[in-house]
Amino acid sequence: MAALSVPSIPPPKSELPYPPIHRNAKFVILSDWDDLTDNYGFGNQRRRELNLEILDGKITFRDAFRDMLASIPLPFEECKEILKRDIKLDPGFAQFYAWCKSAGIPFVIVSSGMEPLIRAVLINLIGEEDAASIDIISNDVMTDETGRWRIKYRHPDRRVLCLNSRTRYDANRE
Repeated sequence: MAALSVPSIPPPKSELPYPPIHRNAKFVILSDWDDLTDNYGFGNQRRRELNLEILDGKITFRDAFRDMLASIPLPFEECKEILKRDIKLDPGFAQFYAWCKSAGIPFVIVSSGMEPLIRAVLINLIGEEDAASIDIISNDVMTDETGRWRIKYRHPDRRVLCLNSRTRYDANRE
């Protein structure tokens, strides 16, 4: 069986550090995480409308996501506590993560969300030591002294090529 050759492409410019690249690993598990806006922001219906607008090329993901997050009227620390309280992992996640760890398979979370929220949920569900060992590639958050917050995007450049089954567009076209 031939080995898969992965070209060495430099990662895009990022304002946040990248976790280590696991080039020598036989396997790497990538996992995606979602979503706070349905219950505390403008709700499922508006989120679904924005998702369709993204797919139709009417709005960029970045702008839609910013609107979704802006619809949440709660301070950041309260959001973190709500997520820790309400999010439940798939029943087999902890066991699967333990297996990955014992087999030396890196587990990486890739998310458009924010690392402090993801990390808080992980700590609550699998413990601080295991949560700290999981690499997270996501955005960050900026807060002010009043508790107001906004997303800090990993990639400051708005130029993103978006591909999907319906359309192809350059998000920088605006």
